[in-house]
Amino acid sequence: MKLQHIFSILIAIFCITFTASAKKMYIVNFDKGTIPTDNNNCDVSLSEEHASSKGGMSILVAPSGPGWWFGECPPMKAVWDGYQFLRFDAFNPSDKPITMVLLIKPKPNEYEKRIDWEITLKPGQGSYEMDMYKVKTNNKGHFIWKNEISQWAWCSGEFTKSGLKFYVSNLRLESEDEGKKK
Repeated sequence: MKLQHIFSILIAIFCITFTASAKKMYIVNFDKGTIPTDNNNCDVSLSEEHASSKGGMSILVAPSGPGWWFGECPPMKAVWDGYQFLRFDAFNPSDKPITMVLLIKPKPNEYEKRIDWEITLKPGQGSYEMDMYKVKTNNKGHFIWKNEISQWAWCSGEFTKSGLKFYVSNLRLESEDEGKKK
């Protein structure tokens, strides 16, 4: 009987330790060959170039017209509760910055509660981070991360020059603890 009791205590300690540790979730895991499922006026393909890790994968994004976007609607991983940071790495091969918006729509979709986060990819390799606890929604409130999201997408209403392209890798959500480690 005492052995079962000790075993139960050890399992409880393991579970507490495991749940208290930092969390990471890949929104789309390019290294496993997955890419965003939806796009408009934009070609998205896997690439071995400019990946964050050796032997990893990135996606090559090549907008081809006005109003381009890529993302997921609905997302394969739609529950983002428990994560504070959206992080990714990007490579901009141009000598000029590329500005776009990361759109995150809640479920149910309400314009006032969605996030339109402007991102500028500087020329070259860079790491980017959005603190989801600090970002403001369109009605200037804070997003409540208790429910599912209905869509996420990178987009731009304008069509820049022909031949525009950039790479994205390591697209992930991380908890606050993981953010403090970096």
